[in-house]
Formats: sequence, C-alpha cells, structure tokens
Amino acid sequence: MKNWFVKSLLCVAVLAVAAFAQVPAAGKKTEAVPAKEKYVESDEPLFAVELHPLSLITYPLFWDNPSFYATVEAVINTNASIITRPFYSGKRISKKHESGYIDVFGLSEGFRYYFDRKHVGWFTSVHFTYEYVKLIHKYDDSRYDNLKDSGNGIALSAYLGRKYRLGTHFVTSLDIGAVYSQVFIDKDGQNDVEDVTNIGIGIDINYTIGFTF
Repeated sequence: MKNWFVKSLLCVAVLAVAAFAQVPAAGKKTEAVPAKEKYVESDEPLFAVELHPLSLITYPLFWDNPSFYATVEAVINTNASIITRPFYSGKRISKKHESGYIDVFGLSEGFRYYFDRKHVGWFTSVHFTYEYVKLIHKYDDSRYDNLKDSGNGIALSAYLGRKYRLGTHFVTSLDIGAVYSQVFIDKDGQNDVEDVTNIGIGIDINYTIGFTF
C-alpha cells in the first residue's frame, strides 16, 4: 500500500513538473511548433488472402489427414481487422478389417489487433469456431459395432503472432494460440474425431503466406 502511495505521488509530481515546464514565462515569445505529419492510409491494403502451406503438406504426409486451411483478412482500421478462416480436415480409415472416413468442415471468425499500424508486426486475436463433423467407421469383425454419426462442434481460441509484408503485396505470418473446443457427437466416435480435430484444451499453430490487395 505504501509503495503504491509513493508511486502515485511521484507520478503526480512528474506530471506537475512537465505541465509547468510547458507554460511559457510572461512576456516571453514562443515559437510555433510544426504539426506532426498526418498518417496516410492510402497505401494500406484492404484485404489479405493467405494459405496454410504446412498443414497442406505435413497433415497428409505424417498423419494421413488431407486438409485445407485459408485465412481471409478484412481491414477495419489502421490497427484492427476481421479474420475469416475456412478449413477442412479429414481422414480415410483403411485397415485390414476396418474402413470408413472422418470429415470436419469448419469456419472460424476472429478479431485481430495489431500493436503497430499498417497491419504488420505483432498482433493478438480472439476466434470463435464452428465445425461440422461426419463419421463412418465400419468393422468386419461382428464383435464391434459400426459407427455412423454426425454432429457440431464449437471452439474458442486466443492467439499471439507476428506478420510480415514481403515487398508490396506478399505477406507471411506465424501465430500460436490456446484453444478450447467441444464436439457434440456420440462418445464412441470421439476417439476417431480426435485424430482429426482437437477436443478439450489444446494448442494451435498457424503459418500462412499469401497476398494483399
């Protein structure tokens, strides 16, 4: 409490000294201070369209999950934008006595805030995501019940990232975030769905590259 009080007094003292220093002495002429140059927005892009190349390559290669993610950014003002992120992720089940597929279609809407102008540099964002999940899992062994189900999923996430502009129209970005998601599907099918999309608390990493216009 004492530290807070002392810091408050120091802040008031500094502000008082600064205000007093800006008051001109009586009879003393003051020179006009040139106005700061106004920020010009004419060279700032209104939209950015970006793909997620790592998910296109690594998901099918290492996890046998075909996927497609894209990010569309629409400028609101010099520091903020709306993020729309459609995506698809799936898995084909092809084993000796099993077959089927899992498809997840989703749309994520978010708000992104840049700490610098012109939509480059460090940013933070929050997202709400909707998913539609469809699952078919068939077993040749009669001891197991075939699964056929579909359902909806929702997720909330928050990210911290950095965006770079390459030249005039090309951009790239990297962000990492925490996600909480829930999929409303039969409990027996959730283990299969977790192979394709997150359920519960997880970490999401996105690397994008695209162009602005």
